[in-house]
Amino acid sequence: MGSHSEKEGAAGNYKGGYGFHPLMAYCDETGEALAAILRPANAASNTAGDHVAVVEHALAQVPAELIETIEILVRTDSAGATHEFSDFCREHRVRFSAGYELTDQVRAAILKIPQTAWVCALGSDGCERENGQIAEITDDLDLATWPTRSRLIVGRERAHPGAQLSFTDHDGHRFKPS
Repeated sequence: MGSHSEKEGAAGNYKGGYGFHPLMAYCDETGEALAAILRPANAASNTAGDHVAVVEHALAQVPAELIETIEILVRTDSAGATHEFSDFCREHRVRFSAGYELTDQVRAAILKIPQTAWVCALGSDGCERENGQIAEITDDLDLATWPTRSRLIVGRERAHPGAQLSFTDHDGHRFKPS
């Protein structure tokens, strides 16, 4: 989040800009903002303590009588894919989905997926997405250091017409491990 002047708590970022690196939590059902932590732009991405704090603040917004009766899923990009954060989620019986780094081992596992193993991805409305497929590669990687029952699901979609493909794309597809 950029800032045009020297604001309290702002800092320089790796792109040469100046501003903030906030963490926010929203309720998917209502779109309501539940919690936010405004951090300086030079704050580390994989700071598990900050991820834990924003989830704790968000959970505090959920009425106590509901917390045991509703299904809670925390989603984060790969910056939240830390052992400390996943352990926190397991300890608090909160389901979680985190992005996963596209390492050489993950890429090799993705490229070994047979065409028949890819299934249509579902949108937030529960309907099949026109341009999205998923497959599981859990058994092809060593996830022993992650919480038990952790799974690695990869999504793929065709790049839109005119998109510039990167070296991690393959056969016209973009991959997103989580």
